[in-house]
Amino acid sequence: MLKTEHYLAEGSILKNLLTFSFPLIISNLLQAAFNVTDMVIVSFYKGPAGLSAIGIGGLITYLIINGAAGLSGGLTLLIGKLYGAKKEEEIKKTIGSSAILFFILSIMISMAVIFAGGVWLRALATPVEAMTEARRYVTLSMTGLLFVFAYNGVAAVSKGLGDGKLPLLIIFTAAVLNAGLDFLLIAGCNLGAGFTAISNITAEAVAAAMGIIILIKKQPLFRLKKADFVPDRVLLKELTKLGAPLAILNVSATLSFMLLTYIVNRIGAEGAVYASGAHAIATKYNGIALLPARAVSLAIGAMVAQNLGANKPKRNKKTLFVGLAISLGIGIVISLFSFLFPEAVFHLFGAGGDTADFGKDYMRFMSFDYMIVPFAVSAYGLADGFGKTYATMTINIISSIAIRAPFAYAFGIVLGLGMKGIGLSIITASVSSVILSWLFLLFMKEKPLRIKGS
Repeated sequence: MLKTEHYLAEGSILKNLLTFSFPLIISNLLQAAFNVTDMVIVSFYKGPAGLSAIGIGGLITYLIINGAAGLSGGLTLLIGKLYGAKKEEEIKKTIGSSAILFFILSIMISMAVIFAGGVWLRALATPVEAMTEARRYVTLSMTGLLFVFAYNGVAAVSKGLGDGKLPLLIIFTAAVLNAGLDFLLIAGCNLGAGFTAISNITAEAVAAAMGIIILIKKQPLFRLKKADFVPDRVLLKELTKLGAPLAILNVSATLSFMLLTYIVNRIGAEGAVYASGAHAIATKYNGIALLPARAVSLAIGAMVAQNLGANKPKRNKKTLFVGLAISLGIGIVISLFSFLFPEAVFHLFGAGGDTADFGKDYMRFMSFDYMIVPFAVSAYGLADGFGKTYATMTINIISSIAIRAPFAYAFGIVLGLGMKGIGLSIITASVSSVILSWLFLLFMKEKPLRIKGS
């Protein structure tokens, strides 16, 4: 029988973190495979122009999707806090209220992005060869935004209840279905690169529906009454307080990479399509490489939220340092591979030649990031668990918008370092995140780093 909850405020901290975060790591890797499948198949069948199209078009859609994921992160934290305090009725009202909110947001946002998609693509200096399919990718992706919200919402509820296995199951289903549809549409039907968006939204719709059915059958807290769908202002205010900063955090990070894309396209000049493809692959790989650290960060946040709900704050300091040790160990292994075999990364995505030449030095610089980021995101997890999501939002905006993008321009174009400069700017931003996040923890009102005991 599938267990759809796990009380994290008691028992071994190491065991709880591993039990909760390992399925999340696998889930996130499958989510990455979900996204990478598009890129590999398009790279193989449609070449650099198709790769550039979904790389740049994907940045716009990921801007929105990451915002939805951030808001869902607030839902995870709120449900975790309520579950730690064993407030079952409030959990049901939270689920119902968030469903209404997510529905309204998905309709409004999808219409706005479809209308402005062409303007965004031109602002990003999208290569002419990639423009048509990039526009198609954005339009088709936004028509299925409702399914993205539903997909993230189901996973958020499960994570808040301490269950990392249901998100793993639904993303596995989505990844397999997405890969099959990609082959059918791109390889079999010879459609354009932009049609991979149909594979994405179909897979997410099926996975979301499956998750909802499982929760209704297995989880009593998900069996809602009509009254639970009446928006609760207090709970929605709390959800917004927790989720909006996380959404802005994710959006600002994506905006930063959009700015990097613009700078990369300028660096590439006549070879912009190859530079754009290299950046798209490096960005995608970077997202995959950081997934374990981010999964552990989410586990830290969920555990801290339940600890606080259960009035057990002494567990939080150890939760932070155990989580950091796990994510740093994984990060060191990924860093070594990325530094020693940068060209292999591009070959894994079905790209080589000029694309790999543009990206290999960039990849070597980025490899150091995988040992730096765990220190920042682990601190984020602790702060988020305390409900200080505004702090992680602020730190991320400073590091990604005020530091990463300007330094990329300075290093890459002004100093003429090219793609090496882009990689160096990413490291600079990550170091600033580490410094700012740990300073925040030291001066938090609750003083979690000064609590003695386990």
